[in-house]
Amino acid sequence: MRRVPQRLKSWRKGASYRVRASTQSFDAADSWQEAVHPYQLIQYNNGWFLMGPGSGREGISNFAFDRILAMGPDLATAFLTSEIALFARFAEIIGVSFNEAEPVQEIHLRFYDGRGSYVRTKPLYASQPLVASDANTLELTLRLSPNRELEPLLLSFGQDLEVVAPASLRERMQK
Repeated sequence: MRRVPQRLKSWRKGASYRVRASTQSFDAADSWQEAVHPYQLIQYNNGWFLMGPGSGREGISNFAFDRILAMGPDLATAFLTSEIALFARFAEIIGVSFNEAEPVQEIHLRFYDGRGSYVRTKPLYASQPLVASDANTLELTLRLSPNRELEPLLLSFGQDLEVVAPASLRERMQK
């Protein structure tokens, strides 16, 4: 695991306060200030993400640390404790984005032309029960909530992957 960014070390030691973050999206011309109640740090795809509710947003948001320009404590506002079991929620996704519109569901995948061997040795997910396997194909299931990190991962397999189910994900992948 890569090292925790220096700016977050004080928060990681157990501070329970809201932070004010100046952030700028990769596609935005200007930065903005946002109040964040930091619940958890997550490392994904060589990047760090600060997880917690943000001002004016519903639910849990992720804040890419490389897009946080400045951050400091906001001691004027009480810290909101979390009623959400984040560790359990992360077991339901690949990546850091929660899609409240997509429930946890069984995702049935079929890999062709030797890609199954690759997926067997480098799993997509911690739990991926095999459905069927032969010399040319591998079928497995993932029990996840589809999100914006899952779809590009699946698309990276190109024609070597067929999404069997659910139908909604299959249709999005065929576009």
